[in-house]
Amino acid sequence: MSTHSFRSKRATIRGSIPSKKSARRMVPYAGLLKRAYIYLLEHDPSVLSYEAQPFSLSYQVGTRIAQYTPDFRVIWKQERPRLVSCAYQACISERSSLAQWTAAQLWCAQHEHDFALVTEETLRPHHALLINLEMLAVHSFSPVPPQTYDYVIKVISSIDGPFSPTELVQRTPQLHAFQTKSLIWNLVYRGELLTDLTQPLHFHTTALIWKGTQSTPQPSPPELP
Repeated sequence: MSTHSFRSKRATIRGSIPSKKSARRMVPYAGLLKRAYIYLLEHDPSVLSYEAQPFSLSYQVGTRIAQYTPDFRVIWKQERPRLVSCAYQACISERSSLAQWTAAQLWCAQHEHDFALVTEETLRPHHALLINLEMLAVHSFSPVPPQTYDYVIKVISSIDGPFSPTELVQRTPQLHAFQTKSLIWNLVYRGELLTDLTQPLHFHTTALIWKGTQSTPQPSPPELP
């Protein structure tokens, strides 16, 4: 399927994603690029916070004044704040887009910010990670009874070395298998269970490590734009 066809059929997808880093409890998105970038912002530990559509900029086009609203403003731990715009590769050379991004770059230069453009090409190195994050996010905000959490963590802490999700299900007979599975993905999303999220997750073969017994650093995903 061509990029143009993909964009025309799916760019209007809308929704919202629960957030732990935005002032909004639910962050709205319009289009697959924005949705993917929100997942990466939520996952990246170097991101302190972010805003979707933080403010509008005024800029001149001929004799009229136009408005442009960046898609995100991102606050990092060790980098300057960044304005981010999401656009498909086929659209980046359009005259109207170039004028908007020039206005954003000028604002950034005056306010000690950086500017980044996110396309499907810049997200391509994160493909496997994004598939995992979208799956894990389904389980990430499911309520977990304290007694269930304590029971599972006690079992996890008794395991010496890596284990698979299937093994943990077998070691928690007091819970329904589906309940344990959902809690496992919840703990992975929250970073309490560690695994290489740049590789496809599999219930039988994925190796998990409890953060309390981590002995080796996890591989880092490609740098976030």
